[in-house]
Amino acid sequence: MANRKATMTDLRVIIREFAKGTPLREIERKFGISRTSLRPYKEHAEQSGKSMQELLLLEDAELHKVLTKGDGHRSRDADRYAFMQGNVEGYAQSMKRKYMTYDVLYEEYCKATDNPYSYTQFKLIIQEYEKAHDYKYHTVYEAAKEVQFDFAGDPLWVLADRTTGECIKATVLVCVLPFSMMSFAIAMLSTKMEFFFAALSQALTYFGGVPEISKTDNMTQWVKKYDRYEPALNEAAQQWSLHYGTDMAGCRRKKPRDKGPAESLVNQVYKYYYSRVYNEEWSSIGELNETS
Repeated sequence: MANRKATMTDLRVIIREFAKGTPLREIERKFGISRTSLRPYKEHAEQSGKSMQELLLLEDAELHKVLTKGDGHRSRDADRYAFMQGNVEGYAQSMKRKYMTYDVLYEEYCKATDNPYSYTQFKLIIQEYEKAHDYKYHTVYEAAKEVQFDFAGDPLWVLADRTTGECIKATVLVCVLPFSMMSFAIAMLSTKMEFFFAALSQALTYFGGVPEISKTDNMTQWVKKYDRYEPALNEAAQQWSLHYGTDMAGCRRKKPRDKGPAESLVNQVYKYYYSRVYNEEWSSIGELNETS
């Protein structure tokens, strides 16, 4: 079996297998790491004076040093690894700066150490750190509890005059029930309140009922004044919610995950609808909506 480079996750899994008494041949089969590589790890672990459980409690850099001691090349790798682990958080933060690139960051990294990783490995380590520290929460939805809606950012176009070829922009509103992912989309000639609330009402008719909560982002048709915890809703939105008996909720700014199902539906509309009607023409908004 072809050998591959062991990651820190691999090393911890290997230590766990050592603790269970798993044969090297079985570890090789399960994880694709050759017995030639596994033997030194086991020897160093047994010579460390610590139990396998104690080794698992060590920080990554310290564990890596224990498992690679006694080898000049590996010791140098351990120092390089320790340096990178001590600075990877700062590098990940730097990548959030405007205009920062991996090329520029790698140049700074090379100036700071005399034993740098390759550019590809440097970039991979940062990306793995970002992935491991990108904490996401999972929202559990209840049936008929909530409806989410949002505008698709890209418009469609309605042909207003076949002679001149003049077109009118049509904005698409998407609505979704997150529990079932039952979805509704409609094109509007304007995002003004009269079009917006009429479209929302059509969505509720399509769904066959009114959810307890209606949620969107801080669009001007909905929110009069933004507040992180209690946004002020405009008069039209309040009247609409009073008429249908639904509570209104706004999302936090720049937090698309607050209405993830609606954001996902927008992408699905692009992928499965926009892509299929790219070259079609419509002479009215009604004709456009009939095709959907």
